[in-house]
Amino acid sequence: MKFIVLVFLIVIYFLGAAKTHAAMEVNVPLSFGTFAIPNNSSVSQLTISTNFRSYSTNHIHVIQPGQPGEYKLVEFPVYTRLFLNASLPQQSTVFVGETERFTLTNIELPDSVITDSNGEADLLVGATIESSGNGGRYLDTKYDLPLIFTINY
Repeated sequence: MKFIVLVFLIVIYFLGAAKTHAAMEVNVPLSFGTFAIPNNSSVSQLTISTNFRSYSTNHIHVIQPGQPGEYKLVEFPVYTRLFLNASLPQQSTVFVGETERFTLTNIELPDSVITDSNGEADLLVGATIESSGNGGRYLDTKYDLPLIFTINY
């Protein structure tokens, strides 16, 4: 049985005042844990929700549950509403061998957050991935998935 681990590359676009040096700190990275796909004959999904639960369909078997990402948005203007928008879908990449890809089909995050007196806001992020479902195989390797969203204010 093959075990699959996904690693997220976080790409965030900040759109707002030019004087800001906004950034995002990763407190806990989003993780899908460890799972197996013994049969890729139909599309299967794995969801890590912001309520810290894992849900899987069809042929994805969770070995070790993942966890939502915990991030801190920093160096924004104080008491400002930040509007968040996910860029979907995204495809996984691997750097070794021929393998099927995962598709990031949903990012669970709030529509907006408000910064505090320090110009900071906490962000909890969940996500859903899908297998290809075309009968191809997945290698036992690390998969990178971009987690791209835009912040407007």
